[in-house]
Amino acid sequence: MTLEKKPTFHNITKLRGAQAPQKEKNKMTLTQTIEIENDVYIVEYVMSSISNTIKIVEMTKNGKFHRMNWIKDDDVRLMIRKTLEESYDYQMLP
Repeated sequence: MTLEKKPTFHNITKLRGAQAPQKEKNKMTLTQTIEIENDVYIVEYVMSSISNTIKIVEMTKNGKFHRMNWIKDDDVRLMIRKTLEESYDYQMLP
């Protein structure tokens, strides 16, 4: 029985012509509490290194599990997105 050496990510990307991922500082999730009308949303989010957009990891509404696509009101969704972007800029940019 012989063990084959598995290809590393660097070798695979080299073959495909892509660049190997770079190490980034401060790779972590952030949280934001947002109060809209009578609802309190607690959102855990991160900035995607692939699409360079904010991704929501987990969300609660009034202490219960919630998802962004469950929110019917477009204005509320837009307000949450805008608040997360402003929060990220404030916390991460110099």
